[in-house]
Amino acid sequence: VLWNEQTDIIPKLEVGAIVKVDNAYTKEGQRGVEVQANQDTKITVNPKGVELPETLEGSTSQEIKINELKDGDNYKAIRGMVVNVYGSTFVHDMCPNCNKKITGSCPNCGDVKPNKLTIVNTMIDDGSGSIRVSMFRDAAENFLNMKPDEIESKPETVQANINTLIGKEMLFEGRVKNNVQFERLEFNAFKVSAPDPVKEAEKLLK
Repeated sequence: VLWNEQTDIIPKLEVGAIVKVDNAYTKEGQRGVEVQANQDTKITVNPKGVELPETLEGSTSQEIKINELKDGDNYKAIRGMVVNVYGSTFVHDMCPNCNKKITGSCPNCGDVKPNKLTIVNTMIDDGSGSIRVSMFRDAAENFLNMKPDEIESKPETVQANINTLIGKEMLFEGRVKNNVQFERLEFNAFKVSAPDPVKEAEKLLK
């Protein structure tokens, strides 16, 4: 996960490139373990003398019903009608070093220039059951169809977009986690999209 000026390296990245990451750390993320960059992280694309064996193509998400989800399921896809979007504050400050959500200074790192983190929580229902879906960063921004600065500065547009989403069928890809505090399964979505009617028709014809 890259932040601020570190994202300048993205144009140099392509499928099959070897990436060496120094001075980073790992944490549990939406898709499992993530490598998180900080201010001391150094990234090298295609370092000299480094070769890797061939790997399998990336995993694809398997679409299943909500009532079939189990704790720990990964790379699952669920579709359902959006029945609620929770809260009114969707953009939060996050420490650029430890990536913790903060208000003011970071209790771990002191005074920092925060990154912006978009978080959206919604409830969807597919007829077999309902589940709370959490979206972060790109997934949350794609869901609202807005960037963080727009979300903060245009609350009326945010509400209008939410009103459009209520009752709409959406497709979510991600992983299942067990919320121990509330004793329920929840879905962390790393990708969200509206179902493609052409692809849906092709499925029916197969």
